[in-house]
Amino acid sequence: MRRTVFLSSTGKDLHEYREAVIAHLARLDHFHCDAMEHFGAHDAGPIKFCRKRVRAADIYVGLIGLYRGWEPTEDNPDKRSITEMEYDWACEPPAKPRLLYITPNDFPALEPASQKGPATRQAKFRRRLLAAHVVDQKNFRNPDALSAAVLCGLNNHFLGEQLSWARPQPYWYM
Repeated sequence: MRRTVFLSSTGKDLHEYREAVIAHLARLDHFHCDAMEHFGAHDAGPIKFCRKRVRAADIYVGLIGLYRGWEPTEDNPDKRSITEMEYDWACEPPAKPRLLYITPNDFPALEPASQKGPATRQAKFRRRLLAAHVVDQKNFRNPDALSAAVLCGLNNHFLGEQLSWARPQPYWYM
């Protein structure tokens, strides 16, 4: 069974990391990477379109950096970034499995001084994710290391899911 992986992140600061993950997933027959690089033109608003793609995926993979990214003004009183919206959509019932890879705090940031409000909101989002999930923060050494970590995480998740179905239950469980 081919699984759809929704890859969420900002593209400006994590472009090389996204490219590595997309390239490695493309070589695997059992994963399809749904990423903004492949969206093309559509007759739909970006918020509605992205929400539909997240909800259609089998799993959400978030690469979360220090850069906030685009904060749509449409229907967005909390000033969430599109990346934060995608994460929130993955949490909606029935919640998607979510694998999160968060840059360390000393990761090179884009334009840190010019983004005071957005930087504060991004720091709050990062803290929320760190409190809610076991995350990987050690594999942002280079794009290949992160890509390998993402592939391991996906394989561990789906292999574990398959093995839980195959594992016989003790006789007293039935």
